Amino acid sequence: MRWLRNGTLVFGSLEEFHAGSYLCEASNGVGLDISATVSVVVHRQPRFASKVARQRGRVGETAELSCEAEGDDPISFSWLKDEVPVSSIDGLRVEITETATEKGSKSELKLHSLRDFHAGEYKCSAKNAFGVDQRVIRLSVIAVPEVPRNLRPTVISSRLVGLTWDASRNISSSASNYVVIFRKSTETWDDSRRDVEVHGHRNNVDVGDLLPGTEYRFKIAAENEVGRSKFSLEITAVTDEEPPDAAPANISAFAASSSEIAVSWSAPPPRARNGKLTGLFQPQAGCLPPYSRLKLVSRRFQGLKPFSVYEVVVVAANARGPGPFSPPVLVTTREASRIISSWFDTAAREIDIPDLMKFSNYSFRVLAFNKEGDGPLGAPHFCMTAEDGSDSCSVSSTESWKIVPASATLAWRHVTVEVPVLKKTVVRLKEDVSPPNYKQAVRL
Repeated sequence: MRWLRNGTLVFGSLEEFHAGSYLCEASNGVGLDISATVSVVVHRQPRFASKVARQRGRVGETAELSCEAEGDDPISFSWLKDEVPVSSIDGLRVEITETATEKGSKSELKLHSLRDFHAGEYKCSAKNAFGVDQRVIRLSVIAVPEVPRNLRPTVISSRLVGLTWDASRNISSSASNYVVIFRKSTETWDDSRRDVEVHGHRNNVDVGDLLPGTEYRFKIAAENEVGRSKFSLEITAVTDEEPPDAAPANISAFAASSSEIAVSWSAPPPRARNGKLTGLFQPQAGCLPPYSRLKLVSRRFQGLKPFSVYEVVVVAANARGPGPFSPPVLVTTREASRIISSWFDTAAREIDIPDLMKFSNYSFRVLAFNKEGDGPLGAPHFCMTAEDGSDSCSVSSTESWKIVPASATLAWRHVTVEVPVLKKTVVRLKEDVSPPNYKQAVRL
């Protein structure tokens, strides 16, 4: 407010409090002073305290847009959406109410059952006889995010899968974060799923701590303050294999004969296989190949040397190679000849002892026994089988073998094992007496 020498009072910016009566007095020292009263009335045009506002609403809810203007009544209001009167927009149902306030009037616009269609810029105009003012409200309708599209693997290693996806371009349904869920294909979503959260500004993630050689299933959903979208269609990815981490267990080996051994084992636990087992390797000694590729859990190995020690080690293998060796198991094949026990009539004049080696020296000792126990061993006798593989064995001693009543045991061993086995060898024995009903046993 400024006062000029000519008696003028100037208001730089008229405000409501400037209203009232102003007294102006004039005096020049001659005669009486004079005065005048001036009444000032301040009229108020509509004015909004805030010109621009942002507001958000959720899909399905009701949004209330409010414009409160100060100014002299009467004040009229009008609403535009994106520069178009709201009353002229097809499908836009609005509810507008106006109420008086202490300093002016207020207009409210209600939008029911919000949809993406309602989002936009709303302009509220307040007008009276003294002026016009406007307020802009930018309404965002926040919806549940759309389902992320085109989920796909971009990187696959033995223990990691990198994923990427296409985010929604709809601003109203933008995601604040993503949720990736995954499981093994052999498991269920309810019991074994794992979750990974990703910030909304990203569209990729590396899922780690996976098992090698395992098929996984992945799905993704988007989230914001309104809620979570449905999950995408699941995709599958198989991690690269690694050699097994564990060796087969429960290794068992035994001699089935003088030239054959039987081996059995258990496969490593599933978590340690690191892929699909393509077989097992059994390193072996002797003349067989050093490795045999197997797909069973047991096997017999033939063509081995008699009375030889073999070390058996089992190794699990997949497409990436073998894993660690199992602890070695030793097994010894049986001797080339076998022990034969038989009972025969006491009147028999000869005993057939099969499976002897030709051109080999054998020693024999005989003892008699009854129900009271074994008698003493007789003196050793020797026999040399023929070179031509004939079925006879000649005793080197001229002393005859005596067999006493009851039963007798004839035991012998061969000295050399380097020649093939005879089909049959005949041993002829003489007896001095022939008591009735006694038996004779032979062991090889």
